[in-house]
Formats: sequence, structure tokens, C-alpha cells
Amino acid sequence: RRPALAMAAALVVIASLAALAWWRTPHAPSVADAAPAHPVAARVSPAPRVQTASASPIPVLDADALAARITDAPAALPALLVAWQLPHAESDLAIATACAPSLAPGVSCLRGRASLDTLLAIGRPALLRLRAGGRETWALLRGSDALRVRLQLGDALVDVSRLALATAWRGDYWAIWRDPPNVAAPADVRRFQAMHGLAADGVVGPETRFALAAQGPGPHLRQGLD
Repeated sequence: RRPALAMAAALVVIASLAALAWWRTPHAPSVADAAPAHPVAARVSPAPRVQTASASPIPVLDADALAARITDAPAALPALLVAWQLPHAESDLAIATACAPSLAPGVSCLRGRASLDTLLAIGRPALLRLRAGGRETWALLRGSDALRVRLQLGDALVDVSRLALATAWRGDYWAIWRDPPNVAAPADVRRFQAMHGLAADGVVGPETRFALAAQGPGPHLRQGLD
């Protein structure tokens, strides 16, 4: 029995030495150990917020500043055509500049004279002929409030007091519009003309047609400038 006992003891010693050697040898971590404690997405920093620049305030011009802008401001005719969703390539600008009574089927053009109140009552954008120091340009009337009007000079929007506008504008305007489908009876036309500050003669001339078209679809003047 002693040889058997000796052999068993030797086996125990060998097993112990093998276990000790495995414990002291470095080994690769398990899959669970290698995985991060949280998903990668949870550790990604959120994208920084894009700071949108606020719109620049529209400048308010006095009479002198308005006169200075007239020096180099191009005519705002393209903006008027765009407002009516009409073509505005160079060839189209040439046709519109001629301002024939009928620019295209259903589209009319007029150059006339009117008061600011009359144009505001019609409520359609129109080009105003501004003059200062022997220079001139056409600015697009965009809107108004009780004290000021909003103009587009070239690509720039400006607000001008009514008094400052009066120093550069003598009533000349240029309008384009889409014709209304129907024309009212003469008595209704005269009543309409009187309400809009037009000559109440019952004749549906270009000024009256411009005013009659004001209720149809298309661009309108901004009411209030805040």
C-alpha cells in the first residue's frame, strides 16, 4: 500500500503545481471583460448646436440717407417680376421695361402717377421713381405702417419715413399685375373708383383695372413693419 500512497501524493503535488503555474500565467480577458460597460453610442458627445444668426435689422433712412442710396441703387424691376412669379431673364426685363399695356396674356403693365395713400389702398407692390441730386432709380414699395414705408432698393430692404419719401418721390409709379377675370357694371365701377381715390368716371382704364385686380391672387403689401 505504501507505493500506492506515494503515487497518490505525487499526483496531488503535480496537480497543485500545474494550477499554480496557470494562475500566474497572463491570459486574455473574456468577451464580457473586453466589452465596454456602456454602448459606444452612449459615450459619443452630442453634436454641437448650430447657432443661427438672427436676421439683420432693416435700417431706417432719413431723407439724406435715402438720397445717398439713390446714387447707386439699381432698379428693383426684377424683384417686382419675381413677386408676380413672372420670368425675369434679361430678355424679359427688356420687355417689361417697355411696359406695353399687355405684357403677356392676362398680364398688364402701367406707368402712372398716384398718391401714396392710393397705392396703399390698392395694396399691391409697385415701383416708385425716386430722384435725388440729378440721379434716379426705381424702388419697390413693399409695405407700410402709419409712419413709414418699406422699400426695396436693389437687393436691400430699407424703411423710410413718409416725410423722407416725399423728398424723393413725386408720385410716379410702375405697376404690373394679373388681370381680373370679370369687369363690373359701370355703376359699380364708379362706386369702386370713388372708394379707391380714382376718377369716378365709370371707365375701366388701366388705373381702375390695377385697382380691381387688387382682390385677386398675387403679392400684397406688408401691413405693419415691426
